[in-house]
Amino acid sequence: ASVFVAAVFFAFSWHRMDQIPLSEFSAGIAYILIILVLSGASSFKSNYHYRKQYVYSQHLLKLSATDSLTGIYNRAKWDEELEKWLAYRRRYDLPLSVIFFDIDNFKNINDMFGHLAGDQVIVEITDIVRSAIRESDVFSRWGGDEFMLLLPNTERQQALNLAERLRTAVADHPFNRVGTVTCSFGLSMASRDDTPATLVKRTDQLLYTAKLSGRNSVAS
Repeated sequence: ASVFVAAVFFAFSWHRMDQIPLSEFSAGIAYILIILVLSGASSFKSNYHYRKQYVYSQHLLKLSATDSLTGIYNRAKWDEELEKWLAYRRRYDLPLSVIFFDIDNFKNINDMFGHLAGDQVIVEITDIVRSAIRESDVFSRWGGDEFMLLLPNTERQQALNLAERLRTAVADHPFNRVGTVTCSFGLSMASRDDTPATLVKRTDQLLYTAKLSGRNSVAS
């Protein structure tokens, strides 16, 4: 824009100001061009620095919210999302379901095949779940082999169908070296009076019920 305006100005001056000597007119053009080049370089450098800072801050924000092994949300981000969606559920009276699941006998996998094999199982299960849920669903690694799913605007039966699909998909998946792996699921719906603590505690108790019933099951 600056170059265009300068070109128009000089073209207008050349036709309207016949008394300006050519040497002075040329010097004026050179002076303005130098200013344009220097200011352009300064602007580019400044904007490049700001862009770099923005990208770096976004990278730090992503690192603070995601689990390093799986790339899904970590527990801190889960807590933040849970608070937000519980408030949304209370305000608009929309259904909200939570699924808490973990890997059955995961310690045995680590003991028999090593922690790298255990990590690979976690990554593969993460991929299975991620491919089966919606973009609006909140998926996080709670810790170790435990995972949380937050399902906005989802009734109990819909959540139960999803949990059963996930249970079957994991059980049918051929894990390299390890073989068959199963997961147990606890599922509950948020009530208007729920706090994050009460909702998580209830869902955790249901997960424990699924474990007691023989694992590779869903309790809701």
